[in-house]
Amino acid sequence: MMEASSVQELYDEAALELQRRNPDIVDEVRDGSRGFSSNASKTDGRIFAMIVKDELVVKLPQQRADELIEIGAGRRFDPGSGRLMKQWVSLTPADLSTCTLLMGEALAYVSSSRS
Repeated sequence: MMEASSVQELYDEAALELQRRNPDIVDEVRDGSRGFSSNASKTDGRIFAMIVKDELVVKLPQQRADELIEIGAGRRFDPGSGRLMKQWVSLTPADLSTCTLLMGEALAYVSSSRS
């Protein structure tokens, strides 16, 4: 049985897998002084997934975000202003498969929307 991975390790592996599938994805490491996070995956300049406070944060359609929250898989993301973001979910994926699936859903959503 594999040793449990940190959320950062799962994120890194999932980001690499998504980059292999779609070379237009850019995994950008920033200094943390601007934007949401110091580690974010972007497509066309827009963030679709990031690590914040040792949790995976993904942007999903509001209905999907609501579903994950209802089943207790995550919670609305608060960027620190006290304002919960409707389409952003903060969670701790159990494994690489789950992390890759959620990041893939976020990539598909952000790629298809201009909001």
